[in-house]
Amino acid sequence: MRSIYRLLILGAFLYHSQLSAAIPINASSPEPEAITQGKLTITGVVIDKATGESLPSVAVMVKGTSVGSLTDADGKFSIQVPDRNTTLVFTFVSYQKKEIAVGDKNFIKVTMEENVQMLDEAVVIGYQSVARRNVHGAVTSIKADDLQGITAPSIDIMLQGAVPGVNIQTFSGEPGGRNTFTVRGNTEVSSADLTSSPLIVLDGVPVDPSVVGYSASSANFLSNINPNDILTLDFLKDAAAAAIYGSKAANGVLIITTKRGKEGKPRISFNGRFGIVTKPVTPKIYMGAAERRAKLDQMAIYGNENNLEATPQILTDSINPMFNNATNWFDLFYKNGVVHDYNLTVSGGDEKANYRIGGGYYKEEGTIIGTGFERFSFTGNFVNKVGSRLELNTSVAYNVNQREPVPGGNSVNNAIGMDISNMPSTLLQLTDIDRNRMLGSYEQAIYDNSDDMIRLSEQASYDILKGKVLSFNTQFSYVKSSSRLDKSEPGTANVDRMSSALSESRQMTTWNIENYFTFNKIFGAHSVMALLGQSAEGITSKYSSMEGRYLSSDYIHVVNGVSKDNLTAYSGIEEAKAASFFARASYIFKDRYSISSSIRTDGSSRFGSNQRWGTFPTASAFWLVSEEPFMNNLKDVVSLLKFRGSWGKSGSLPSGFYGHHNRYMAASSTYDGGGAIIPNFADGIAQKELTWEETKEWDLGMDLEFLNGRFTLIADIYNKEKHGIFYSFMLPKTSGYEKYYTNAVAVRNAGVELALVARVLPATSKWQWNINANISYNKNQIMQLPDGNKTVVEDNRYLMVGQPINSFRLSQYNGIYLNEDMIPFDPYTGLKYKNESGQYVQVGWADYEDVDKDNQYVSWKDKKPIGDPNPKWVGGLNTNLSYGPWSLFVQTSFTLGRDILNTQFAKTMAPLSAQYGADEEGVGFSGGPGANYANPADGHWYYAEDFVARRMMVDLSRYSFWQKDGDNTNYPSRSQYMNNNNFIERSSLFLENGSYLKLNTIMLSYNLDKLKKWGINNARLSLTAENVAIIKSKNTLAADPSNVSPDGYYTGNGYGLPRKFTIGLMFDF
Repeated sequence: MRSIYRLLILGAFLYHSQLSAAIPINASSPEPEAITQGKLTITGVVIDKATGESLPSVAVMVKGTSVGSLTDADGKFSIQVPDRNTTLVFTFVSYQKKEIAVGDKNFIKVTMEENVQMLDEAVVIGYQSVARRNVHGAVTSIKADDLQGITAPSIDIMLQGAVPGVNIQTFSGEPGGRNTFTVRGNTEVSSADLTSSPLIVLDGVPVDPSVVGYSASSANFLSNINPNDILTLDFLKDAAAAAIYGSKAANGVLIITTKRGKEGKPRISFNGRFGIVTKPVTPKIYMGAAERRAKLDQMAIYGNENNLEATPQILTDSINPMFNNATNWFDLFYKNGVVHDYNLTVSGGDEKANYRIGGGYYKEEGTIIGTGFERFSFTGNFVNKVGSRLELNTSVAYNVNQREPVPGGNSVNNAIGMDISNMPSTLLQLTDIDRNRMLGSYEQAIYDNSDDMIRLSEQASYDILKGKVLSFNTQFSYVKSSSRLDKSEPGTANVDRMSSALSESRQMTTWNIENYFTFNKIFGAHSVMALLGQSAEGITSKYSSMEGRYLSSDYIHVVNGVSKDNLTAYSGIEEAKAASFFARASYIFKDRYSISSSIRTDGSSRFGSNQRWGTFPTASAFWLVSEEPFMNNLKDVVSLLKFRGSWGKSGSLPSGFYGHHNRYMAASSTYDGGGAIIPNFADGIAQKELTWEETKEWDLGMDLEFLNGRFTLIADIYNKEKHGIFYSFMLPKTSGYEKYYTNAVAVRNAGVELALVARVLPATSKWQWNINANISYNKNQIMQLPDGNKTVVEDNRYLMVGQPINSFRLSQYNGIYLNEDMIPFDPYTGLKYKNESGQYVQVGWADYEDVDKDNQYVSWKDKKPIGDPNPKWVGGLNTNLSYGPWSLFVQTSFTLGRDILNTQFAKTMAPLSAQYGADEEGVGFSGGPGANYANPADGHWYYAEDFVARRMMVDLSRYSFWQKDGDNTNYPSRSQYMNNNNFIERSSLFLENGSYLKLNTIMLSYNLDKLKKWGINNARLSLTAENVAIIKSKNTLAADPSNVSPDGYYTGNGYGLPRKFTIGLMFDF
């Protein structure tokens, strides 16, 4: 990684540390002592202690100043020092810092050894790289190589539990699907995924996920980046660190730096993994004769005379062959799959130019039939030095993704997942027609969701004055993506027998240009750095869609031959542009006291002309206590101690491009029967006064390195307030508008973060044990709402001042009416309470709170805020234990203090009356005793008793239900025939503890060092298990509480997280 280290260290020690007296690298043989302007020239070489190989790009600094140089490709250096009392400091990424006194030496041979110290490593922040010891804000860095061996389509899955303050939730096991990504708490109240995703900066270029149309879809933008191409990931979490990126950095910044070429002869590297993906655990069900007995028992306990007389033949036919040859229909939908991940790269170069070219292939079969993800990727990074002052960096990347998502739309079994209400009895012998109806959307339908993206980036850096005193940098990037969805469904897959075809396409392009100057100067003990720059960007989106219904044949998979009454088509173009100006200044005194400030002004076409510009300042400082003279006697105990503080303001843009305009569109129906253009106010009243969301945040932190650098502790406390959050509230229809947008919501997140990195055993031990652990606490609270802080009531949630975002809107379950005395009476009629179906409440029924005190419980209105889906504590533990060539890596993550609503269990418990079918026109409905129901397996109609018999039955034998007087059970009466509303899905009865500790990854690897004699280097064989195990509360019935939607709903009809077992091999030559 020589050239990569060169780039990182160049930024860290030439750019931020203000080198003004650097001497060009001298690759020639050591020279005798020379006097240049009253200084001595010292030369030498730096080698790796373990391998004896030379180390390029090692930073060589004159202690107490910012004067320094870098070693060349052969590890040689040349540097001027003021006198022989000088001490030289040698630093290199992942190696222990070393200090050597010059004394009478003219040539110095330096040996360096690797360590796990963090605070001298290079960190990439906005427009520069710096040593961690000089960072003012809250920044966490991860080396992608530390995560190698985990087989995943995107890097975010690998990062679960690895970054303090960052909560990454994989709520779907669908390959290539989108994950939630929240930095320091949620601030979104109306976005599609209800989470706060960070800005992504890829090789210095801010990239908007909407560039590939993923902002409003279930696809994952990060799946476009091959994890094998990533070198480092740097998370800028506080406003002082992130605000230099302005209007998109309010939710933090994820900076991704990809790998560059290595100096030296061409090197070929291979990394491959192959494995199996196992299907998730499905609910335990009654099978065959056991199902028959259980259903007959249910009828005997809860059925009346009419129910017993109408016992279906499927339960009375004693010679039904399915009693002993029952089929678990889940097996039709779920399967095991395989996963492939192969990468091949070529790199090489010299001091003037280097390159890295790579190609990758990833394919993962989904565990639901008809689903999967496939990616082809290509990257090329090229570095060229033109003369002594100009350096060019060229990057090109191209990838093609093929994604087969879970079928949706109008199918009978839309996202069937593990939804029990959609599954037929194991006693049924399904005909081919029945089977096609169940599997049509999965086997016969076509879901071709493909996209391709090309990224081009050119960076140039020119030293106007030697020694990086004054430099000019410019960068231009261009990203173009094309996505296409071709979908067709046969009539056998739909309730209304309708065949359909859909064709959608989207093309998005974005360009970005940035120009900035850097100034670095040393004045004795004073170091000054200044940054001044400008950027501009543009986004263009073109999209079209055409859907045809009632095709003439199920074998037609395109929109063709469709009448205009069954045709829907539209297209559109959207554009947005932005311009920015930014500046930053930093001052360091005696390498221990520092202040820094930045300001950025952004202008965006997404706002009206009078609100177009926003300004975002920051201020920060640190005190490097360990460099004080009074700490000298503690160097062996405390090698680094730093206190830092920061304050900053950042902004956010609205998701729409034209919120400040009323829009027009072509209508499908018109007044005069002809084509016309009519106004469309679907997006509400135009808001020319809509302005920037503003996030204000302060952060106090401490960095501590102790016991000779074996242990590093990083602590932060923060308070983040986001004001003017975009929110739309509904208007009366009489207004002529649907909704109104305003900056009327404010949210606060406050918390604490702790991270510990430890090398537990001394470097001399044959055993090595490294630990990386973190834990974070966050409290989320709504501070302001529109219309005088009036509580916002939505279908599934509340927004209330003083409460967290997305509080559940639920009925309060108070237990069971165990006797007649417990049943309340209506004071006006003297009669017992009635439920919303008009039935008098009986003993054994559920007691739900009458919130509005109108003497009757009604599920849709008797609700209140209960529970918090936002986790209070998140964190993880990564550990690596090695002995000789063997290494064991374990990755865990945890979430504490969160509530989830187990809707899957609610569906399992629900009686027949709560199940929904569809009438002959496809209209949804529910009914009471004796009503007809459409069976999802075959679309036929049955009486209630028949429906009970023909539906799958979950084994609930471990749960206790009320059955007779005197029972004191956990759950009320479970009647399949009575519409008694005992099991209200959105009630606290199904609210569970969502805390968990998850064992994400176990990897055992073996280094094949003996292959070196054949010229094969860095060879390693690995065995990996992923999604291994989970520990949860004994009262939590959700199979996997980490597999939850962003707003805390464990739906159960989603896509369960699979378990993977892979074998991997990597080597280079």
